[in-house]
Amino acid sequence: MTRTTPIGRARSVVVVLAATQLASVGVGQAWAATTGRWVPTKNLMSARHFEASAALLADGRVLVAGDQGVRGSADLYDPRTRSFTATADMSFPRALFTLTRLADGTVLAPGGFNDLNQIVLSSVELYHPDTGTWTLTGHLGQKRDQYASAHLHDGTVLVAGGTPK
Repeated sequence: MTRTTPIGRARSVVVVLAATQLASVGVGQAWAATTGRWVPTKNLMSARHFEASAALLADGRVLVAGDQGVRGSADLYDPRTRSFTATADMSFPRALFTLTRLADGTVLAPGGFNDLNQIVLSSVELYHPDTGTWTLTGHLGQKRDQYASAHLHDGTVLVAGGTPK
């Protein structure tokens, strides 16, 4: 997954997260592109695959959360130090979901798939960057994973498509 983060006036950082597995030990690696070249970063705190999600925070860090089998863990990537730190775990393990930053800086995580229980979720939670915590905030109209979401001009988030259950 790739996200672009504004840094300063004309610079940006693109973060590519790649998860690999070595003899059943997960190693999360990332590369960042600054000023037109790729540089390695420190490893992710938890190995992740394509089923994780990421969101750019207002302060330029990137929240990376979820994936199959990572128990709802979340990491923060800081482009200034090119390193990851752990932040609070989500309330439920999630994969195949989206993260959407809201106008107030919180990050919305609706639905997804819980690999531990083999169920599609309807629960929705918010990440609070100022405290590094997650709170449950409600439910989708129906359980869904593998969907798309969009932050609309009126401040609402549209969650559509995917696999409703």
